[in-house]
Amino acid sequence: MAPRTTALVETDTPNPVSPYGFYKRMTEELLDCYAQYHGIRVASVRFFSIYGPGLRKQLLWDAANRLLSGASPAVFWGTGEETRDWIHVNDAASLINHLADSSKGPYLVVNGASGKRVTVSDVLHQMRDALGSRVEIEFNGKIKPGDPRFYHADVSRLQQIGWQPSVSLADGLADHARWVHQVRTGSYPAP
Repeated sequence: MAPRTTALVETDTPNPVSPYGFYKRMTEELLDCYAQYHGIRVASVRFFSIYGPGLRKQLLWDAANRLLSGASPAVFWGTGEETRDWIHVNDAASLINHLADSSKGPYLVVNGASGKRVTVSDVLHQMRDALGSRVEIEFNGKIKPGDPRFYHADVSRLQQIGWQPSVSLADGLADHARWVHQVRTGSYPAP
């Protein structure tokens, strides 16, 4: 399957491929209904791949621990050619604050992303380098049901509302790597 060459736009008809996506779509429909019925301002953010300090249930947390385990090769699902659109947790929080202060509405849907398509292989190799690991990376070639293959966002609506991410992927991965090392050594405060 060739990569989707067009980015996902907020006006695209949602086509959930998992129960998680289905419930997100239901939530957006409820928010839209409340905004129209009660006349309140509502914003819904369709976050793409959030990563960074504090996020322990994401691909990069699991990958970092595998890459630091010393066991080589570290084998991951998929082919590595799947694409994701990464946004650092600090940028995700910044976007939420921006929307809370914005006067747009009554109902606004925005993609919470960088707008940059990056292969899973590339981000894992960058993560390995940021961690200082030498573990080899391999992929099992199996696609998990419900996982999108090619995923990236159109961020023109973010630009229209005057917001853009400020953390580059390289800087964000370095930040994530520092945090992982701190957690592993016990020098990071527990949640």
